[in-house]
Amino acid sequence: MIANIAPASGDYEDTHNTLKYANRAKNIKTNVQRNVLNVEYHVSQYTDIINQLRSEISGLKAQLGAGTSPNPPPVKSNSQMSVGKGDDGQRAATMEDIAKHRDDLKSHFKEEFKMKTQVNTVEKEIETGEREVCDTLAFKKKLLAVLVPTMVIIKYKLI
Repeated sequence: MIANIAPASGDYEDTHNTLKYANRAKNIKTNVQRNVLNVEYHVSQYTDIINQLRSEISGLKAQLGAGTSPNPPPVKSNSQMSVGKGDDGQRAATMEDIAKHRDDLKSHFKEEFKMKTQVNTVEKEIETGEREVCDTLAFKKKLLAVLVPTMVIIKYKLI
């Protein structure tokens, strides 16, 4: 910062205020921090994943509306589900399959929830970074608005 002061005793108050302001201005510090995120994917990869999931959802909704399903599970009628001694092994295998599919679904939804949480976190961090940049820019504009007229006034007092 450049501060213009006048050596005349009549300008003592203005010179003193200018020096006080310059001292405050030199104490202004900006901390630059690198915005490093620890994520598994880049933001563009998350957007690709989201687009793929949305297209998959729309395809499934279309199939649901048409009354078809991609892989319809075999449905057994009541006559096929008779309780007998030979069906216990098959029923146990079916129950194991159901448990396996349930666990697969749970893990899939947990992973999807983690990804959505990470995407939300990244979006919030981007929004916070944009807000900080806007605040810094506004502060610098205000500082310039104050400094330029002050320097012009001081310059004219020296002349």
